[in-house]
Amino acid sequence: MTNIFCFSKSGYELSKKLQKFLGGNIYYSKDMDLSIDEALKGIWNSSESIVFVGATGIAVRKIAPHIKAKDVDPAVIVIDDTGEFVISLLSGHLGGANELAVRIAEEIGGTPVITTASDKRNIESVDLFAKRMNLYIEDLKSLIPISSLMVDGEKIAVYSEIVVKIGYKNVEYINDLAVLSDEVKGLIIISSDVSELDIDIPFCRLVPKNINLGIGCRKHTDSVEMREFILDTLSELNLSEYGIKNIGTIELKSDEVAIIDASKFFDSNLEIFSAEELSEVDNLFEGSEFVRDTVGVGSVSATSATLLGGKLLIEKKIRNGMTISVTKEI
Repeated sequence: MTNIFCFSKSGYELSKKLQKFLGGNIYYSKDMDLSIDEALKGIWNSSESIVFVGATGIAVRKIAPHIKAKDVDPAVIVIDDTGEFVISLLSGHLGGANELAVRIAEEIGGTPVITTASDKRNIESVDLFAKRMNLYIEDLKSLIPISSLMVDGEKIAVYSEIVVKIGYKNVEYINDLAVLSDEVKGLIIISSDVSELDIDIPFCRLVPKNINLGIGCRKHTDSVEMREFILDTLSELNLSEYGIKNIGTIELKSDEVAIIDASKFFDSNLEIFSAEELSEVDNLFEGSEFVRDTVGVGSVSATSATLLGGKLLIEKKIRNGMTISVTKEI
């Protein structure tokens, strides 16, 4: 939701125009029961964007106590009350403030003011690239030296498990982390493998969703127990939990709470397969005759993971009535 703050009559009239295409709420200082500080405290965490129609100084002072980090703060825009300048003040990339400033400027006939260095040089910043490709940023601080190198025009290498193209000219795409030319000053690694690396140049790691899990379990399995089993399994493989793309299981388990909760917790798709679909690849695995007699296939987890696609990393891991199979798309 967008929340708009204004402080003058002309600012209020402009705010009403903004509300027509942005939606959200208007907070006019002269009509508010709460103070601006109290209102911001209540809406900061739930806001997608906050627009101040007034002086930049007011906006800076008011938002300062609430700023946490670039990956959680809302986009903050400042517009003078004549609508001449539209300033992207906070969360320009991940929060979308730069894009929003351009959109507002186009709607009201103002001039967007974007001060982020990469945008001024027509460079796709690493955080925007990660957002566009739906990649998890392992460590936000690791982006700082890479972004600085890109702004300075230095050569950056990209190692990726998925097909990517970043909007930066001086880039070298590599297939082997052990082979880096002397010209490369920084490295972007796009991988769900989180093994420790011995690399002597600045690097950042972005995690793609390329891990698939096939899961089977007994009835009424505990959700926390399932979650811990998944995390332990991925840890053994040095894989990131943020790389989980799909969780698959048999139709008979489609209402199993532990599996449903796992798909939500790991922000992954839940794919349900019929016994007939799983039977097409059941012959690839030894499986269990008891399971085959019960549900129609010998291995729910392995067949589900196989249909989800990728290279099989673990055929079957068993714990307390739960089974997990892991594949990785490369």
